Amino acid sequence: MSIFKSCDIRGVYGDDLTEETMASIGRGMASILRRRLEQPRIVVAGDIRRSTARLKPALIDGLLQSGAHVIDAGIIPTPVFYFAFSHIPSDACAMVTASHNPPKFNGLKLCFSHTPVSEDEIAELERVVRTGEFLDGAGEVERRTVVADYERWLHAEFGGLPPVTMAADAGGGSWSEIAPRALQAAGFTVVPVFCRFDPDLAVRDPNPLPANIGELCRVVRENGCSYGAAFDSDGDRVVFVDELGRPVPSDVAGGVLARWLLRSNPGTRVVCEVNCSQALADAITAAGGQPLMERAGHAFMKRRMIDEGALFGVEISGHFFYRELHGGDDGLYSALLMGKLLGEMGRPLSEVVDAVPRYYSTPVVRLPRPNADARRIVDAIAANALASANGSVSRLDGVRVQYPRGWALARVSVTEPVLSLRFEARSREFLPEIIDQFLGFDQHLRDEVKQHLKT
Repeated sequence: MSIFKSCDIRGVYGDDLTEETMASIGRGMASILRRRLEQPRIVVAGDIRRSTARLKPALIDGLLQSGAHVIDAGIIPTPVFYFAFSHIPSDACAMVTASHNPPKFNGLKLCFSHTPVSEDEIAELERVVRTGEFLDGAGEVERRTVVADYERWLHAEFGGLPPVTMAADAGGGSWSEIAPRALQAAGFTVVPVFCRFDPDLAVRDPNPLPANIGELCRVVRENGCSYGAAFDSDGDRVVFVDELGRPVPSDVAGGVLARWLLRSNPGTRVVCEVNCSQALADAITAAGGQPLMERAGHAFMKRRMIDEGALFGVEISGHFFYRELHGGDDGLYSALLMGKLLGEMGRPLSEVVDAVPRYYSTPVVRLPRPNADARRIVDAIAANALASANGSVSRLDGVRVQYPRGWALARVSVTEPVLSLRFEARSREFLPEIIDQFLGFDQHLRDEVKQHLKT
């Protein structure tokens, strides 16, 4: 399976992603940029994973060999990296990170300009790396520290908020030092959870799924916190916990934030990732906004945000996108915004969350499949849905079928060899009907999904 994905680069360190590979990626990136720039200025940073300490220097070495000017921003969270890219004169950027993936993975988030990376750009980089069509050059490195500037900007945005007690779970990741400090500077009382750097990401799973944040839920309940925020290891995602210690589904949290933001921005657009509940779109419409569906993936969501001039965007995994961030996302920004919302509304998060409409949605079902097999299954589901004409079929991202009583989605993961499925019904009693309509032509797959949902 290729390490070159639709939106980024991702692989297992020491297996399909080595120092040699990363140096070649650096050479390829600089060579492509030098076709239009004499000496491209590239912002480089990395997350706190142990393998980043080896892969980031290799990337920089490759960039230098092909004549780039590298601005090394150090080891920082991904949102701080994008802050650096937007504030330092530069042409492109590259962040060594595997985001929420398990510790054995690493990778690269990158841009060839000040717009999100495209699939064509990723494909061209893969081609140049495989063919070795590199340009030679003599690059140079400058080192820049941007954390203080980022924290000053964040304080200007959120300083002096109503006092709120909250728990922040960094999972030993990149926000471990910055998040508690920035939240306290905004006026919050912060109870830290796993806020010491852990390069092995062993204190908890780097993916802040509800199943992985039990400690945060306990801390929120036992300390009387107004809410909790769990970040992924590189810091662009956040999952919220209400004051009762209940994890809040990200599309529900998105509905809370969207309705609050739309109060002062009526009629504006909100981008909803294809996995999100129909209840989110309904909540946006009821609040006077215009919901827009988009395929999953950071680059796709950010590009749609920019193209549409959208106010806000929601991805089911806990990415929240903002017009104020030039279409980008930032887990800490979202955590501060939620605290501001609660302070101004004067209502508990559980009450605010329970006021958002809910339909019966399954978790995302992730079935391990090679990408080619997953694509064949998606195409077969689409063909069956079109032939049966029982629902409205969208091929925006995999296949999504809207039925009178709900919807179903199957798509190929952009980061892992996984077939991803989700189902939603207007009420629980209609869920088996939705699954049968979507997968009834393949009894083995249907039974596998139903068994997965029982566990």
